[in-house]
Formats: sequence, structure tokens, C-alpha cells
Amino acid sequence: MYMAPEWWDGQGGTAASDMWSVGVVLYELLELRRPFEAQNVLSLVHKITNEEPEPPSEDTDEHLGALAMQLLNKRPESRPSAEEALQLPGLQGCEELLNIYRNEFEKKSDRH
Repeated sequence: MYMAPEWWDGQGGTAASDMWSVGVVLYELLELRRPFEAQNVLSLVHKITNEEPEPPSEDTDEHLGALAMQLLNKRPESRPSAEEALQLPGLQGCEELLNIYRNEFEKKSDRH
């Protein structure tokens, strides 16, 4: 489930809610499992809104693991923005890589 806790609490979503979803995907990529698992939707919503995920395993890159946990913070204002996340250790090189290929991406998107 990729919906942030604030959606379930009736607060609605923001860009921070999207960053929660990024955190879920990052956690899944790092740990090869979901941060929250349950037998039914009601239990899953309870876990998302009230419980913390298990910390990443010891063999997970410490910077990426810490980022995943920051993105899964229950408080939207405590999650890093996309711009902030790209400046954190572990993702700093991603911005450089995106800039290298940016022109090619823009050319392809202009054709469609």
C-alpha cells in the first residue's frame, strides 16, 4: 500500500505524501519486502498510521536505509522533499546522472 498515513487520517495529500510513496518503493527495493504487511486492509491501515516499519537490515547501505526511514516518517513535515532527498548521501550522484541525460529525456518527451 503506497498511500501515506495522512490520507488514511483524512488530512489529504501533499507533495510529502508522494515522498512517502517513494519511501515505500525504496524500502521494497532495499529490503525485498514491504515496510508494512498485514492479512487484511484494516490491519494494514492500522500499521501504516500507527506503527514504524522494521529498520533496514545491517547489510543495507546505511545512507539509503536512513533515507527510506526518513521518507516513511508519519509526520509529513518531517519527510525530506525530492530536492532535499537528492542532496542526501546515497543520492547525490543521481542528480548528476539526471543532468547528463536530461537533454535526451526532454527530446524524447517533446516528440510525444
